[in-house]
Amino acid sequence: MQKLLFLSAEDFGFGPVSVLTQALATVSIGPDYQFVVEANTNYQTFLRKNGLVFSVKKDVATILKDATCQGSIVCQNPITALHSWKHNVPCIYLDNFFWFWEFNQDRIQSLYQKIMDLKGHSDQKFAEFLQSIAQQHPHDLYLAVHFFTQSSLIQYFGPVVQERTKILSAIAPIPYHYYGATIAPLPKPKKQPLNAKPYIYTQLGGMLSPQTGQTYLADYLTVVCGALNYFNRQHRFRIECKVPDHLLSQLQPQFPNITLLTTVSFNQHMSKIRQADYLFIQPGINSIFEAVYFDKRLFVLPELNPSHSSNITYLLENGFRCHHHCFYSTRNKNGNLVDSSYLTAAVDKLLNQKYQQILAQKFKALFVDKNELENLKLRKEVVTKLVKNFRGSKTAGSHIAAFVEGLRPRPQRSLIQACILKMSNHLQKH
Repeated sequence: MQKLLFLSAEDFGFGPVSVLTQALATVSIGPDYQFVVEANTNYQTFLRKNGLVFSVKKDVATILKDATCQGSIVCQNPITALHSWKHNVPCIYLDNFFWFWEFNQDRIQSLYQKIMDLKGHSDQKFAEFLQSIAQQHPHDLYLAVHFFTQSSLIQYFGPVVQERTKILSAIAPIPYHYYGATIAPLPKPKKQPLNAKPYIYTQLGGMLSPQTGQTYLADYLTVVCGALNYFNRQHRFRIECKVPDHLLSQLQPQFPNITLLTTVSFNQHMSKIRQADYLFIQPGINSIFEAVYFDKRLFVLPELNPSHSSNITYLLENGFRCHHHCFYSTRNKNGNLVDSSYLTAAVDKLLNQKYQQILAQKFKALFVDKNELENLKLRKEVVTKLVKNFRGSKTAGSHIAAFVEGLRPRPQRSLIQACILKMSNHLQKH
């Protein structure tokens, strides 16, 4: 009988799923194991298109209670990792955003003890407690989870990562390893005709904040697509934009000077990055890594969520040079990290101005900048300094392989119950 390895990733966007997939692509688990995912996830197609074979089970509890489930491989989904710990299923956990999470040492220390105390309580009580923490202080779980893993893989992103791991390790030991940027292997670029127009590729979509939601997304896409459409009114470029499926039919008729895409697989997406002469991207960390690694001339579009603002702020502070029109400067410097009200205010302001001309002028600056080739080199130096290397997939994969190799069969439930009964009888007699 094959043993199960539970795969799980936070599905607010394809960033965590991509990180997990690229790491697993470097691992050969052998015929004794089979991957399994829970049914209620939106990334099964993504995994299949990237060559992963897996079975599907009803939910997390069903998977973890299966005696053949030997371990969990989790990326940025702390609640699943904590349930693995509660069910005595070894877990290796990938965190590519460790530097970002809001940090309160006293709360983390208290949370660590509360989770320890709940180990023997019912699954329902445990789940209710985790959900209450997720609502009150969502970032706390992303830090506390590292106390409860068999191994934690943390993406290195500057000295703040080392400082935090040192502080957390003083509360309780953390079995951690660092890895660098995860970059997918790319196919060879297709040859373009000599007279082809310069190609601009951008991907629009991703994680939305609860405070913004679909209204903000529609306004955001109107602003960005409208500006790109205006910028290309003389059809000097070939511009393709990947947008969410449900908005394609609504948006395409409004912007005839650009091509909107929606059914783009991950491999196709990476191929388009390779082919592009220019990338117009949101400041998602994986998008930035890809643009830098492949030496793409770059324009950074406004943020879709507060984590994007943290990304671009941190990069600019470390000497990252790029043309951009971001909203980070309007963010409350002393505010809540997850507060996204400044984003809606900024996009509303743009909508009430001549946003097409404003952004088109910003875009134009990239194409006349004589220093952009020098900026390519500088950006790679900055990012390389922060992440150490661009072979994070192989590093993470090697640790996953070691984790799987070290797994041992879980004790059968009946044996556990027999041991507990024996201990109970012994205590009663003595």
